[in-house]
Amino acid sequence: IAPYTRGVSAAGHSIEPWLVAQEIPAGLPSDFNKALREDLNRGQNAVMLLLDTATRRCADPETTGGAHVAVCGVSIATLDDLAAALENISLEAVPLMVWAGASSVPMAGMLQALASKRGEDLRQWKGAVLADPLTEAARDGGPQIPFEKACKEMAAGVRWAEESAPGFRTVGIQASLWG
Repeated sequence: IAPYTRGVSAAGHSIEPWLVAQEIPAGLPSDFNKALREDLNRGQNAVMLLLDTATRRCADPETTGGAHVAVCGVSIATLDDLAAALENISLEAVPLMVWAGASSVPMAGMLQALASKRGEDLRQWKGAVLADPLTEAARDGGPQIPFEKACKEMAAGVRWAEESAPGFRTVGIQASLWG
């Protein structure tokens, strides 16, 4: 209908402005944090935490991660890594988007722990911790986890968001692979 605005409401982006969440090609949490703070000072208004292949596969970087550590994103293996990547970033003011891989559950747990460590209410944070097992399987040439388990974990991620982080989405589709 007129005035032909874009978005999910008639008010378009005038009520809820577009988010700018630039991907930052950094492998180490400290490098990511430095670049993120610079980008936020230059107009970026959301965080796109692009995880490395090892993190998306839930691989330990010291044993099973191998060549996948710090490749195509940030290596986040521990709560300290996540805290370093997001140090001095107010997640109550800046939305956070994470493509978590085949399951959002591990990253959701880390975010819950980070909020607790910071003494913040996760219910006040906004963003997405997105699971996309089909795209991960297509990208990697096969599933990382059995599809039935992936579906159960997606449901657990949705329940987590509903109960603990209502400002987060947990299911997504990375359409760029399919285009």
